[in-house]
Order: sequence, then structure tokens, then C-alpha cells
Amino acid sequence: MPPRIPSCDRPPAGTHHLAWWSGDPVALVALVPTDSRGSTHGQLTSMWIAPEHRGTGLGERLVSASCEQGRVRGVRVVTLWVVDGNEAAERLYERCGFVLTGRRQPVREDEPGRAEQEMRRIIVGSGETRGRGRGDPAGR
Repeated sequence: MPPRIPSCDRPPAGTHHLAWWSGDPVALVALVPTDSRGSTHGQLTSMWIAPEHRGTGLGERLVSASCEQGRVRGVRVVTLWVVDGNEAAERLYERCGFVLTGRRQPVREDEPGRAEQEMRRIIVGSGETRGRGRGDPAGR
């Protein structure tokens, strides 16, 4: 049986999903509003899956549940940051409809050589979603 993915709301911080397996937490993700863009924009953060549960489809379920909860709350654009070299995470997000935006930033100020790149997913009101690539003004 796959892990259950309950959600708990912590306004105004956003929506958090935590997956449990045999009584233990095995994955989590949060979708938080972005202050600079208002309530229609959110950022996927704190994505973590226990190593033994990676590659099981749990990541797709968590991302899907977060984006759907955001859609219900009026979120239309979801962004996230993925560290350079984390190909598994980048592929996961691409499977979930995210596309690279071309924006980059250091992971931490004290590590300027280590960067991350932004990905974005547009959420359509009907529950369908699609990503938009670089330069698409509707995705901003």
C-alpha cells in the first residue's frame, strides 16, 4: 500500500504535505505564498523524500497534491529552485510540468560557486497544468 499523504494548513505559511509509511514520516513538501507576487503565486519548498522511497512515484504524488491544493486556493503560478547537478530532482519536476525559466542564483551567499535554477509551472483553473518556458510573459 502506498504511503498516505495528508495535508495540514498553517496559514499564512501555506500548505504542507507529509507522507507516512508504517508510522514514520518518509517525505514532505510545502507550498508557500510568495509575498512579492500576491496570492496567485506560490513557491514549492522543503521537498524531501527518504532515500528508500525515491523512485516510487511518491515525489510526483507530493508535487501533484501541493499544486492541486494551491489551485483550489487560487494559486496560478508555482515556482521552485533546484540545485545545479541534482538531475533526479530536475527530472521529477519536469515530469510534473515544471520548466526551467533561465533564472539562476547562488544556493547560499557564502557559496557563490554553487548555484540553483528556477523552474515554473502554470496552473490552469480547470485543474490541468502546463509549464511555460523562458520569455513567456504569461508565466511571470
